[in-house]
Amino acid sequence: MSGVPDVLEAEERLASIIADSIRPRLVPDIEIVPWRKTQVLVVQVYPRAARPHYLERLGPEAGVFVRLGSTNRRADMAQIAKMRRLGRFESFEDQPIPDLNSEALDFRATSELFAPVRKLAPSAFRNLRVTTEHHGREVPTVGGFLLFAKNRFDRFPDAWLQAGRFAGKDRARILDPRKNRSYLPQAPDQAIAFVQKYLSREAVITAASFFRNVVGPRGLEPQTSTS
Repeated sequence: MSGVPDVLEAEERLASIIADSIRPRLVPDIEIVPWRKTQVLVVQVYPRAARPHYLERLGPEAGVFVRLGSTNRRADMAQIAKMRRLGRFESFEDQPIPDLNSEALDFRATSELFAPVRKLAPSAFRNLRVTTEHHGREVPTVGGFLLFAKNRFDRFPDAWLQAGRFAGKDRARILDPRKNRSYLPQAPDQAIAFVQKYLSREAVITAASFFRNVVGPRGLEPQTSTS
């Protein structure tokens, strides 16, 4: 580390470049730190709500850059939109789908899925962020649409779960593929049931040791582990 010869001049120059070139205005902490026989500048930038920052001469769309490894890359529109959502403390699943209405959701299925936990009142759907208000209309959110839409594959064709049982140990041949296209809240339990169909566990606890016997899929030798 060679340090900065004239650290005060470098600090002033860096502060001017940041103030004159970056919008919205960025106010980082710039600190002079002694290092052995020289001095270095330490710059710390804190996240702000007014994200993303951009180079004023390039504008708010072409002037946003992201760090990739040791290089700076121009951000695309999807990355810029994500930074704006983060600045507003919003997430992708909370975004409204303005061209749809609440009828796109299967409220009967939603109520049945929540029945073991609670009874849903009409206002609960907005409290759970399944729906939201957009320009005076009740519309589904992205998350609500993914979870409870009648036709979620129209917009999210990959929103389904796949499971399978392989033959042997090299995963070269699959014996029992299953595509799960049910409502996403049901998918984890159905995936676990698929695994449990071919796998059973027996645990024996003694005072001195713990033995776990795993009986694998049919045709495979049982395995025993001791810990």
